[in-house]
Amino acid sequence: ITPAQPTFDTDIQMTGGAVQFSFSGTQGADYRVWATTNIALTPIIDTWTLVGSGTFGASPVSFSDTQATNYPQRFYLITSP
Repeated sequence: ITPAQPTFDTDIQMTGGAVQFSFSGTQGADYRVWATTNIALTPIIDTWTLVGSGTFGASPVSFSDTQATNYPQRFYLITSP
């Protein structure tokens, strides 16, 4: 069985200088949050910055990137191995 791909549960918001969003995935599956200023860079694992990781639980994951204000623009991707 292939787990479902992670999905964003909220819009990305700038709150108090940090980017915040929540996302969900298959309970018990690991996830990684990647960020970049250039969405065209590939492969992701070698060119994007890993900014968070963990394991999905029953509730959505709440993520906050306090470094977002250091970049003029930043893109996010969630992967689940």
